[in-house]
Amino acid sequence: PNHDDHGEEEEEEGPAPVGAKKRTPTMSAAAVRAMAEHRAQELRAGEEYITREGEREEWMLKPGQHDLLQSIKSGNVMKSRTFQNKKVRGDGASSAPEGPIDPSVQAEVNAIIDKHNAARGPSLMDQHREQMLKKKKTVAGPSADGKN
Repeated sequence: PNHDDHGEEEEEEGPAPVGAKKRTPTMSAAAVRAMAEHRAQELRAGEEYITREGEREEWMLKPGQHDLLQSIKSGNVMKSRTFQNKKVRGDGASSAPEGPIDPSVQAEVNAIIDKHNAARGPSLMDQHREQMLKKKKTVAGPSADGKN
């Protein structure tokens, strides 16, 4: 496009030159009123959820139901807060099956576990241990013979 042309379709940025007619986008008054009414309805609908700055919600201002003097009079001021490391699920019962497992099922489970381990490969820790052992052997190897 030619930048010297100032056609109707070209949008200009920045202030208009002195004496030039400024183009303003035109919307009908009805469209502007409709948009304003729609926005006003949105604001009214959301007003109940908006809290003004510096204004607190009722639950923050209203005191709770706890009566400190009543708890002191009852003698239960300090409760023992000992924690116990117990498993809640299963009531401590083991998750092992009640009866013996069918040998064919056990063999199938073992085969699946073996296939999974073979496909997965050694863990990163195992790989690291092997590398460290190889390094130790290569470093310790010549000096172990006593020949340098």
